[in-house]
Amino acid sequence: MSGDIFASAAHSPEHDSCIRLLCEILALWPCNCGRTIEECRDRLKPYFASDFDEEALVLEVKELTKIKHILDVKGQVLIEFIDACEYDIRAGFVKSKSGLWKLNKMSPWCQACFGTGEWLENSVCEICDGKGWILT
Repeated sequence: MSGDIFASAAHSPEHDSCIRLLCEILALWPCNCGRTIEECRDRLKPYFASDFDEEALVLEVKELTKIKHILDVKGQVLIEFIDACEYDIRAGFVKSKSGLWKLNKMSPWCQACFGTGEWLENSVCEICDGKGWILT
């Protein structure tokens, strides 16, 4: 993680907590730690919300290099970031009943529609179902 991530924009303490948690998670992500997906799943389980789609563990998500946006949406903190391979990724965090932030989504930007959710002539993208993100 580069040192300017926290300085790049004004963040709330909750946003900072989610950014730190994201960096911890990415360090344990299968493509970054040299372990199998099964081993990583067990190590990452405490970080996951109950609705996290574990299929996302196959994604090649590298180190966080730049935060594009942090959004608060319906009790969720969404962090849109660029990873070390220059992919646009969205991570979503929700608070657990115990008050801890948990990862509930890790989604790559849809490259078929360039994140717009639409194809030619305003038709809904069939890859991301119009969401602009895969696995959301």
